Amino acid sequence: MKAIHVINGLLKKYTLEEVNIITPKYVIFSGSYSQWKETSIDMVLFKNKIKDCEVIDRMIFNNRKAFIFISEPGVYCPKLDKYGRIKYR
Repeated sequence: MKAIHVINGLLKKYTLEEVNIITPKYVIFSGSYSQWKETSIDMVLFKNKIKDCEVIDRMIFNNRKAFIFISEPGVYCPKLDKYGRIKYR
């Protein structure tokens, strides 16, 4: 599932105050949701790449902080079923 869909789904269910987007190598974004929405013009293209990344896992802390683990931007990440096996169809 794409990161933008996960963020929008979490916003419908929880009152998010903080969003943390993490790849296997580094933290891409850590800050308030309002900061995520008000991205500077220089970062808009990179933010769009992040929105299209596949989400590996997500965690919610106190219904206010979201930790979203994504694949590296631009790296293919196959979809997995609930048992962790690659979906072919």
